[in-house]
Amino acid sequence: MDLSEEFGRIIGALNDAHIEYAVISRDALIAMKVWAGRPQDAADVQRLQESDR
Repeated sequence: MDLSEEFGRIIGALNDAHIEYAVISRDALIAMKVWAGRPQDAADVQRLQESDR
């Protein structure tokens, strides 16, 4: 299963369970933002990676 399928499966499960909030790791947050590929996500990824240094 590739990353986009995995994220889709997770998001679908959260929606099916009517879960509004979930706690994820920093690495998972970065991966999800990279996967989404929106301009704001790119800025967020850069900020998150810089704050790790």
